[in-house]
Amino acid sequence: MKIAVTCPGCLTRFEVSEKFAGKKGPCPKCRKEIQVPEATEQVVIHAPETTGPKDAKGSPVLKPLRRIETNFSWPIAIGVAVSSLVLLGIAIMIRSSGNEPSTAVLTLAAFLLGPALAFGGYLFLRESELQGFSGRELLVRTAICGVIYAFTWGIYWLIPKYLMDLGSLGETTLIMASIMLIVMLIIGSIAAVLALELETGAAVFHYLLYLTATIILAVVSGLALAEPLAKSGKSAAPVKGGKRAVQVAPATPPAKATK
Repeated sequence: MKIAVTCPGCLTRFEVSEKFAGKKGPCPKCRKEIQVPEATEQVVIHAPETTGPKDAKGSPVLKPLRRIETNFSWPIAIGVAVSSLVLLGIAIMIRSSGNEPSTAVLTLAAFLLGPALAFGGYLFLRESELQGFSGRELLVRTAICGVIYAFTWGIYWLIPKYLMDLGSLGETTLIMASIMLIVMLIIGSIAAVLALELETGAAVFHYLLYLTATIILAVVSGLALAEPLAKSGKSAAPVKGGKRAVQVAPATPPAKATK
């Protein structure tokens, strides 16, 4: 066994054989006489002893816990994709009917999409190096986060109607709509950080996933969220037989000849 020695003069470190333990000799660098420590004075670092029951060979019986990876799940991904396609089909049907979706339908869609997208988005955006939430705790946290996401649309609906006294969302200016969307993004990101303990960047993307999905469904269903969408949604004159119908003003009856 080697003995570690440090010269007190030049601080050079070297090792000598254990047969020189307790003896004096010159430092190989500065030639100053030094005292080699005894072998019993050496500090020996041992591996930590395992605790718990062991088998006949001395190996531990209990195995360490393995961290469960939940970053991706095919059943969940397929479920989110199928649900999105169903909602997209419903939005197309509403648009083909020629009427804007009612407030009840919009509220129901917002609250159904919130927890579902919060759950699916968390599995992709959570920190993979840390043990994430799972089971009932994950369901409760994503449900709370999704409900808050749905309530953020209440800001977009209430401010134009009650504070700006507008008749419909289609009268909202693009600047005002942008400001309200930024406020919604801030609130949604804070909810993701508090409920799901996501990093700030991941929380922003988490809420953007919900916001983008709901905006796409709203636009597809024919809902005018702001003035530009209301103007682009106006239908042109009906077309008959492949040619645009031209409305002709009725001819005025000729005046009666006076005698």
